[in-house]
Amino acid sequence: MKLVSASIDLAHEQAFALGELCVRPSTREVVAADRVEVLEPRVMQVLVALHRAGGAIVSRDDLSHCCWEGRVVGDDAINRVISRLRRTAEGIGRGSFRVETVTKVGYRLVSGGGERPAVPDQPPLPPATPQTRRAMMAGLGAGAAALAGGAWLLRQRDDAPPAAVAELMERGELALRQVTSDGNAQALALFEQVTEIAPDYADGWGHLALVCALESHARSASSQATMQARAVAAIERALALDPRNAPANGARAMLLPARGRWLEIERILRGVLRDHPTNAD
Repeated sequence: MKLVSASIDLAHEQAFALGELCVRPSTREVVAADRVEVLEPRVMQVLVALHRAGGAIVSRDDLSHCCWEGRVVGDDAINRVISRLRRTAEGIGRGSFRVETVTKVGYRLVSGGGERPAVPDQPPLPPATPQTRRAMMAGLGAGAAALAGGAWLLRQRDDAPPAAVAELMERGELALRQVTSDGNAQALALFEQVTEIAPDYADGWGHLALVCALESHARSASSQATMQARAVAAIERALALDPRNAPANGARAMLLPARGRWLEIERILRGVLRDHPTNAD
């Protein structure tokens, strides 16, 4: 049995099941039944370290030794990785696992219920990205963080949400207003549930687009494009259902680079105000 503190070489780590997920460290993939998420190398190393422990607590020193090659790392670096894992747990994980903090001791991985799947030899391929979406992505910049500010939540109240998703929408909005990484992760997972339950509800897609656009400014360069692409896809779906959707158009403005694009951003926002003059946000 491998020691938790032993250095982790992802290329030689075996795939393993985690709840209803298949984790493939060598390709840094977390595989669900319907999609695949690729984690940053350090995030996958920490996930492997927690899995090795078999539910036991892993200290920060252990994580530094096996995931940062023994280098001294600050609390912020470890906190960012743990927050990223929790976003995965809330998103693609859908209850398959969670990362618990044991105050002043460390962390432990708790696997969710459900039948553990056989580990496949090859993961399913992720959905192909349309060339048109790649072209749109080329124009997206990272300079609109000043617009995001974490507190900008454009809510549309012209149409009440279906009863089945009203509570999820309210919880998602409250989570987003926490202005924290964990709050954004919770909001992302909740709005994803809304779009699954009510795929024709434009406001659900609009809010999903909004939180993805916001998160794209908080991600590292390696994962920023992925989150931007998710925002663009949600925007497209929302606007196909309702071209005047407030949160989707807000997300459009948020994705534009602030430098040199202020007039375009203002034009979009004035359009939102024109269509939704009572929207206080």
